[in-house]
Amino acid sequence: MSQCPRLLLIDMTPMVGAAATSALKRAYFGDWPRNALLHLYCPEAGVIGLGLARGKTWIAPSPGALEDIIRSFDPQVILYRPVAEQPQLHEFAMGLAFSMRAPLALWLMDDWPARLEEADPAVFARMDADLRRLFRRSSFNLAISDKMSAAFERRYGAAFAVARGGVDMERWPIRKRRHDDVIHLRYAGSLAPDMTRSSVLDIAQSVARLSARGEHVALDIRTMPHWLEVYGELFMGLAGVTISPSNMSEAAYRQWLCDADIVVAAYNFDAASQRYTQYSFANKTPELLASGAAVLAYGPSVLETISILSQSGAAIHVDRRSPEDLDQAIATLLGDDDLRARLGARGREAASRLHRISDQREMVRRRLSDLARRAGAPDTSGVRPLDWILDRHGELHVNSRPIRRFATAIAIRFPGLSRAFRSVKRRLRGGRP
Repeated sequence: MSQCPRLLLIDMTPMVGAAATSALKRAYFGDWPRNALLHLYCPEAGVIGLGLARGKTWIAPSPGALEDIIRSFDPQVILYRPVAEQPQLHEFAMGLAFSMRAPLALWLMDDWPARLEEADPAVFARMDADLRRLFRRSSFNLAISDKMSAAFERRYGAAFAVARGGVDMERWPIRKRRHDDVIHLRYAGSLAPDMTRSSVLDIAQSVARLSARGEHVALDIRTMPHWLEVYGELFMGLAGVTISPSNMSEAAYRQWLCDADIVVAAYNFDAASQRYTQYSFANKTPELLASGAAVLAYGPSVLETISILSQSGAAIHVDRRSPEDLDQAIATLLGDDDLRARLGARGREAASRLHRISDQREMVRRRLSDLARRAGAPDTSGVRPLDWILDRHGELHVNSRPIRRFATAIAIRFPGLSRAFRSVKRRLRGGRP
């Protein structure tokens, strides 16, 4: 296993939580040494937080303190996932990228620039200029799929390696045959209007129609709480359909998928959704295959995720928005136990052969380590542990948003009280770093 350099990871989503980008970061960096990873993210709009490799989260009381913490950490490599949604984090990241000596790596996971160009040309022009500056500065770039890598190389004139989602097959239980007479479809993911909402609703309505005809079928949907709050009512009252928040542990989520008869990938057919998602590789793609359930893929063939599932031999694919075609595909899966078993077996074989995360994780670790070595990264023995660095700046380990806001307000308004608290804390710890 390659050595892990001191990594400053800048990405707006935390490493904890159900978001796909959170799960992907855990897959790549969850076992990073505790004192070798510092993560800048956005716990809420306009706020920059700090995370460690083991999921501990902090909040910075001021930009000045945050910069002091980062320079004390003295990263050997900076890995940044630029997006337009959090301008404060982006501006801070741009400053770090061009003021620190550490080599820069970039990671893009969807084609948000194409979406932004259509939605807000003025903001796009500024972000595009920043992106092109970042690519000239970066030494290593990651894309989420082969298709994205090829397209972005043409667009930005930069080389890309591919780092996408994958699975550790030993963590996925063997699927057991259900004993009830209901065939369960399961969908986990977003209900974003420019990605998935319309197609997930199409599937829910198809299940309701089939249920009304006497089919023993159910669709279980798990989604992020904010999508449930905004769009949950669209699914309420549909026969055979349940929707709930995705608040399961990773182990429970894997078991939930493995207990399904049919797992679902769904993407919208409209032009805006296709423009945004065409190069993306959904983190759940290898998870659906690893579940051992049959896959229903509903979406345009031009999308990378749908194309990979369609070519896996594990899916029935509906490639146009047609209620009749969708009803027929689901009915076919409902009526053929052997077909579902064959598709599920092919899925596990494809996940094991093509989508193991370990190889990709080692590639990224090796390339980041090589960057640090070639840049002449200094010896790490003199670098203070992260806990000592954070304690020195009065950061409080808190998880509740109200508590975080209160702690931040106290630190900003009463710096003397904050310093006194830190002094007492250090004395209680015996002055240990």
